[in-house]
Amino acid sequence: AGAAGGGFGAEGGGFGTSAATGAEAEGADVSAAGPGAVSFVADPFAELVLMVLAWLQQADGILRGDVILPIIKAMGFRTRAVINALAREVFWSHNEAECQVLLRTSGGAAQHPKPLPAVYLHKQVHMDLLTNVKHMGSKSKADQLAGKLGWGTKSELRRVYGAFRIVLMGLREVFFDPDRLYLKTMLEGLVEWPVSHHGRIGPHGGALTAEEEALRHWTKAADDPKAAGDPQWLHAKRQVMGQVMRGGGRCESGVLRRLLQLVLPEAELEALFEPGAPNDLSAVLFWGRRQVHMRCASAVDPQAPQPAAEDYGLPAGAATLLGMQVRMRGAIGASVEELRAALEDAGRPEAPPPPTAAVGDEGPGRPEGEAAARGADVDVAAAAATAAGGEEDSAAASMVDEARLCLFLQQVPELFFMPEAVFLRHIVESAILQPPPPPAALPGEPSAEAGEGTSAADAADDAQGQGDDVEATLAALAESMMMVDKPSGAQVALQGLPALAGPAPEAADGFFSFTQFGPSAAEPSAKRRRIDTAAAAAAAVAMQPGVAVASWGGDAASWATEGAAVLVRNLLQADVPDVEGTVVRATGSTCTVRIHIAGGGGATVERDVPLPSLVPVAPTVGATVKVLVGDRQGCLGELVGLAGDKGVVQIGRMFYEPLPMSHLVVMAAVVE
Repeated sequence: AGAAGGGFGAEGGGFGTSAATGAEAEGADVSAAGPGAVSFVADPFAELVLMVLAWLQQADGILRGDVILPIIKAMGFRTRAVINALAREVFWSHNEAECQVLLRTSGGAAQHPKPLPAVYLHKQVHMDLLTNVKHMGSKSKADQLAGKLGWGTKSELRRVYGAFRIVLMGLREVFFDPDRLYLKTMLEGLVEWPVSHHGRIGPHGGALTAEEEALRHWTKAADDPKAAGDPQWLHAKRQVMGQVMRGGGRCESGVLRRLLQLVLPEAELEALFEPGAPNDLSAVLFWGRRQVHMRCASAVDPQAPQPAAEDYGLPAGAATLLGMQVRMRGAIGASVEELRAALEDAGRPEAPPPPTAAVGDEGPGRPEGEAAARGADVDVAAAAATAAGGEEDSAAASMVDEARLCLFLQQVPELFFMPEAVFLRHIVESAILQPPPPPAALPGEPSAEAGEGTSAADAADDAQGQGDDVEATLAALAESMMMVDKPSGAQVALQGLPALAGPAPEAADGFFSFTQFGPSAAEPSAKRRRIDTAAAAAAAVAMQPGVAVASWGGDAASWATEGAAVLVRNLLQADVPDVEGTVVRATGSTCTVRIHIAGGGGATVERDVPLPSLVPVAPTVGATVKVLVGDRQGCLGELVGLAGDKGVVQIGRMFYEPLPMSHLVVMAAVVE
């Protein structure tokens, strides 16, 4: 733990007064501890660099940056220092890297995962961007490149093409991914490595140079001034993190307890996992001392035997019950207390109902009846006492010993419960714990689990059920809108709605009921308010997902323009296929549609169709589209590509503009 140790002397992380003092303290602690001695981490910074390289190797050369950044911040190091230490083997387009942008080879351009259309940028802008990347070489940074091109926040280029970084990530010829770390060997052949004053910045073989070796060890330049605070706490958390990293991402909690007693005696290990506490490290460390989680399938040993619950004093089938309880609680897992209570509830039999004794009615004042009643009371009391004693015995038998339960939980292969070990959170969440289930699909959206395993008959039944629901909704809404027209203060009755309660009970003799009063025969019939049936239907179907309609009683939707390509749906019969059509004119909530008759040799027929039964044709690349809103409203163009949630529309011969897909409607020329 010397000057380069990163932990003890004044030159080793800011703790203590000298390197010798740190070494002497370490030797004193080790000798005092005896066989259970704690070895300090001489260089936590070097342990961090080695850990990142190991994770990259395990992840096939690609690692998310948001996994590393919290650890760097927690240890109080500069991100630039870590990038420089990894620069020989790792490329990371981070803001603090010297080189962020690379040019792709022809093979790399063909492997771009989500490229923008080749005509997205103007030809001159495209050429200027690539030329500047090439000229900047090993010093190419995104911000400087945007400055050279004049691509500022309020520039015309930003207004026309969008944010520079997003465009840069989408260009086929450019490699720019600030969210991930890459082993340079993975990028060999995909990018063109520029040359710096040290030579080609691509992957190198052989041993590290003296300069590269020095960058992988702690120096004062590696410390982040923003993390300056309590030097004793900074040293303590670097030692804790270093111990876990040196153990491959795992360390026994007892070792960390003894370590904290040496470097920060007033701190307890539990304080490092209290959310919101000053010494909270739960964002980067994981300690499931009282929580049980489900393992992912790859982390379950198929050869591991299932433990016998009876050997631990637990009821048979305890493993299945515990697995169900943990799975029900999802990603947060279940606590030991919750699982213990679940086992005790499952093992406690239901209490039988108290016995009752029937006593004959022998009339008041008769001694035989009183004696029989007293005898029955005695029998009931005796039975109740016997039942109470049985309940106490069953409750005692259903108690679960927590120590045995904890041992059993550690033996179940599908469960993850290691209360004596502290892990790096990334290792636990990426390789051990079962990931949280995907969010439930909204009504009307296909489920992620449905798809291949769903038969055509089941899908048809579901669609028919949805059609019945729509029909019932329309009928209920139409009936509910038929209100009784009464003067102010009179009762308003809604017709057609299901009753919230059963029929009113009849009044007992001698009492009257408010339900007995009704309107006189001479009262005129109530007048019903007129409603627009088509508008009511539109309002009901507007709540169905995927249907874009205008407001009730208003004009047609903006996409229902003359010449728009639409699909005519049958809302009441889901098994009837959609029919292609063209909007001829739109009036209110109804459109006149020219329907193309299948197999009719190009014959068409015009029909008036309610707006809820129409769906615009989804835009695809190559389709002729019309701009509905914005500065280009009413312009026709060709959809030449997709850029995220926007479509690139070619208007005229040389003008390309990205527009939201919701602002476009397909014209019928592509379907006729």
